[in-house]
Order: sequence, then structure tokens, then C-alpha cells
Amino acid sequence: MEYIRGTKARVRTDYLMVIFLGLSLTCCSCFDHSVKYKGSNEVWEGDPFEISCVLTYNYLEAWTINSSIAISEENDLGYILMEKDVDTFRKELTLQVESAQLYHEGEYRCNKYSRDYHYVRIIPASDAQDNGDSEKETVPQKSTNEYILEINKTIEFYCSSAKDDNTPVTWYKNSRRIVENSESNIVIAGLSLLIENAQEDDAGEYMCTVDTPFVTGYTDIGRIFRLNSPSKIIDFPEKENIIKGRSLNLHCKAQGFPPPKITWYIGNLMASQLKEKDLRISIYSADGGMTNSYLIFRDMMPSDRGLFTCRAENSIDSGMTTNYDEDSVFVHVRVKGLMISESRIESYIRILISPKTMARKNIGLLHNNFNQNLKSFIGWCGR
Repeated sequence: MEYIRGTKARVRTDYLMVIFLGLSLTCCSCFDHSVKYKGSNEVWEGDPFEISCVLTYNYLEAWTINSSIAISEENDLGYILMEKDVDTFRKELTLQVESAQLYHEGEYRCNKYSRDYHYVRIIPASDAQDNGDSEKETVPQKSTNEYILEINKTIEFYCSSAKDDNTPVTWYKNSRRIVENSESNIVIAGLSLLIENAQEDDAGEYMCTVDTPFVTGYTDIGRIFRLNSPSKIIDFPEKENIIKGRSLNLHCKAQGFPPPKITWYIGNLMASQLKEKDLRISIYSADGGMTNSYLIFRDMMPSDRGLFTCRAENSIDSGMTTNYDEDSVFVHVRVKGLMISESRIESYIRILISPKTMARKNIGLLHNNFNQNLKSFIGWCGR
């Protein structure tokens, strides 16, 4: 038992060791489990490629392909593995292949317990020969784990990471565990997940995990499937009338997967640019909601009237094309008390275009009975 001297209070060194270890464990537990990769996504057969990732030392490192094949330099698949320290807490793992083969295509992970992965597509050398082109020009391709939702169709995902049909598998949608029930259109059969009579709200990210009892406390992340659907605005106001000095609040609700990107326009200009010059304009996201789905325009003036547009866009084919949907509303700004009903507007119009009025035989009726309201009507229309 030792004490630290030179202080008024004596502290046992074994207590300090416990405190230090506790702080270390606390610090390590605060890391998330996301992994960032860098490297080639598309490689020609026969060409070299390299993938690298950075991990903290508390991660359980292990290279895998398609969540099922453990990669090592001894399995004669042409892999070269390296690692180096980045700093005190992190190291970089690198995987190299000198001559890419078709079996090298797939999802690579350097930590098999992480849901993040790096996908490498191997382009057959025969493709270049068929094109008769000596230069290798890669053509964008849809990722093999992406599917496009078709309404009323049945979709099947297969968890190929499992070793056999008896391997326990758990399915998730958008990180929430899927539980079968009689009212659901999702059926789990062995290693397969079936989505029957698929609808728009079935779009999302599906994932299977493979239970590994021999590694206590851990579950292998299996395959990840993305069921994509084009963006579609499902809730937007048809008309807006704002009293001068009050705020306009617009909410644009859209569906689709990947989650649509929302862009606001005021007239023909992007609201994100206008708000840099006009502090009355704000764009924000609600907790748990879609990004930039709300627009606020404070202290509106009659000169602020105009067309407000919400555009929702996403890509359902790995970025090769973009789908978008948009909806607009014309916002009127009026002075308090000058608004009149549509039925009274129709009455004014009928009088103005009636044969008697047009013949100027009863123009006094128009002047005497409707003079004040007509002024209000004309003033309202001009705003």
C-alpha cells in the first residue's frame, strides 16, 4: 500500500488506479460504433484495389466479406492485410488485392459487429472486350443490395450470412426489430423475410443479424437491404391567407426512401439563399422528422405575397438518376379586417357583369348599396 506525499490529503495509489481504470472504461464506452471506409467502389477484373478503415482500440477488428467469410492472408484468396497506429487510441486497417477476381465482389467490413460496410463491385474483363474498347470506362451500376418497391408486389430478402437454416436470425427495419403479427404484411420464413402486397410505407432499410452464441454479448451484423421508393409529397396546404405582421408556417410532409431531401423555393429563388439576407425566414427540422421540412416566414408584409414551393427529391438507383415531387401554394397577405367571403365576391362579380349594370341603367344601385364593400373587394384583390 503506497501513498502520494506532498499533499494535505493522502491518497492511496491503488485507489488512483481504480479511478483511472474507471475513467478509461467510461471514455471507451462513449465511442459510437460507426466505421468510416475509403477505397475503390468499382474495379476491373485483374486490377488492384485497396480498402482502409480507422478503428479505436476497443473495437473487435476482423475483416469479413458479405458478413460470412472471414478474411485472412492464409485463406488463399489473394488478400494482403496491414495495420498501423494513427494515434494513441486509433489504428488504421488496410486490405489490399493485387489482382481483383469476381469472387472479390461484395460488402467488406473491418469490424463484423458494425452495420457500416464498403461495397466493391468487380467489373468482368469480358465487358471491355465485348465493347471493343481498349479504354476501361466504368458505367454506374445499381448496388446489389438495393431494390425498388413495386406496389402490390411480393418482395423477398434472404439472409445469406447465416451458415445454415437453423441459425437464429433477427430482422430489423430502420433499426427497429420486426415482430410478426396477424395484421402485418411481413412474414419471416427461415432465413427469408417476405413483404407481401408491398405498399409505400414498406420502403426502408432492412437488416438481418445472425446470433453467435460462442461470442457472448455480440451479434454479427448480417446483410443490409435497401427497399427504395421515389419521393412523394403527401401533405401540403392548398391555400394560405396571412394577416399582415403575422407569421407563415409551412410544413412539407414527404415519403420515400432514401429519405427525400427537402428544398424550399420562394418564387423562383431558393429559400435557403433568401434567408441569408432576410432574417425573417427560417428553415428547420422537427425532432425525429424529415430534414428541412418546416419553413417559417415572420412578420409578413403585403409585398411578401407569392408562390411558396416545396420540392422533395431522392435517388432510388444508387445516384444514377434523381426523382422529385413538388407542390406549391400561393400565399396572400392581407390587412386585418379587409378579407371578404368568396360568396360576396361572386355577388359583386354577378352584379358587375349583369346586363342591367352593363347597360348603366342601375349603376346607382352598385354605387349606393355596394360602394364600401366594393372598395374593400378591389383593395383585397390588389394585394
